[in-house]
Order: sequence, then structure tokens, then C-alpha cells
Amino acid sequence: MRKLGLGTEFRELRDYQAGDDLRYLDWKASARRGIPLMRVLEPEREQTVIILLDRGRLMTAWVQGLQRFDWGLNTSLALAVAALHRGDRLGIGVFDREVVSWLPPERGLQYLPKLLKTLSPLQPVLQEPDYGAAISKLVQQQTRRALVVCITDLIDPTASQELLTALTQLAPRYLPFCVTLRDPQVDQLAHAPATTVSAAYQQAVAINLLQQRQLSPGKAEAKRSFSVGCSGGQSQ
Repeated sequence: MRKLGLGTEFRELRDYQAGDDLRYLDWKASARRGIPLMRVLEPEREQTVIILLDRGRLMTAWVQGLQRFDWGLNTSLALAVAALHRGDRLGIGVFDREVVSWLPPERGLQYLPKLLKTLSPLQPVLQEPDYGAAISKLVQQQTRRALVVCITDLIDPTASQELLTALTQLAPRYLPFCVTLRDPQVDQLAHAPATTVSAAYQQAVAINLLQQRQLSPGKAEAKRSFSVGCSGGQSQ
């Protein structure tokens, strides 16, 4: 017999049995039938994943031979393949100061050619991203709960705060997850021996950049979202 409380999707009602967790008692159904009835849940057969890909100013920078936006595209496509392969529904929005492309969630690997055709022509632009506009579009288009993955780049507390403020609009219906793209060269400069004045200056700048980035995950946790940083090579 399927146990109570496993999963999040409703399966059926059954009679109360001694020792059942009363948190899963269906009060309305019990009142109608005149006997205690328990809700049986099961794992969701499918989930919805929405990718929000930033193509703003910081995504024009080059990292290991590719622009950050290209690394973001690679990350998006890798996530799309994984989600579609396991039967999830996958949607994607690309934004700068407005949402320039929106593909509603679909399932199945046959969705990939459409995804590639839509994303391939897009290029990053020298505009500041409007996270609020991207989130508003998502909330309008996707009314059911979803895992929301925002792929972007952050280098200062102001931008971090703008993103986190926008992400608060998603609670509690959605689970927001932020992926920031890091430059491995910055990490190398921060940890390399500084043998010259120039090297010491470069190291100080690199350390400052890393410290600014570290402000984001703590704030994200406080606002019930998740943040992870990955280098260009790791985003493949």
C-alpha cells in the first residue's frame, strides 16, 4: 500500500488506519462521508522547469573564448536536455530590459529543435537587465508552480538586490534558483602569488570582485531562493 505523505501529487482517498499522520486527514471529505478519510500522495509524474536567461550588458563579456551569453546558452540547453529527458515540462524566457523571447513549457525531446531555432539567433546586448520585467512575464504566463532557474551575472550588491527583490515575487508558488557565471581567470588572479606591483593590484581587484559575488548567496537564502556560481568551463 502506498504510504501517506510521500510525494506532492494527490492520488486517492482511503479510510483512516491507526497510526496515520493526521496532517493528511481530508477534513472536507471526512465530513461529507461521515468517516475519517486520509489523502494519499505520490511523487509528481512531471514537473515544470522555467529558464530565465539574461542577455544584458554583463553577458557580453568574453570568458575562455566565448561570451558569457554563449556559456549561458550552453547551460540552458544542457538543463533543457536533462529536464526533457526525464519527462519534465521545459520553458524558457530570454530577457534584457524586457523579455525578448518566450517559449511556454512543453515536454519531450522533440521540443529541442524548436528551442534551438529560437535561441540560436539571439545575441547579448549592451542594456541593463530588468529582472522585475522577466519575473512579471513569468508570473503572467506560468500560473502553476515551477522550478525557476535564472542564469545571469552579478558583480555588485545593487544588481544582486534588484535580482533578489524580483525573486521574492515568486514565493511561495515557485522555487527560484539563480546561476551566476564566473570567470576562472578571476579566481586564478585572486589566488596567484603577487610578485610585482601590477600583480598585486590585479589580485586586489580580483579579490574584491569575488567578495562582491559572495554577497549574493547569503541574501538569496534569506529570501528563500538558491544561488550557485559556476565558471565558464563548468557551465558546459
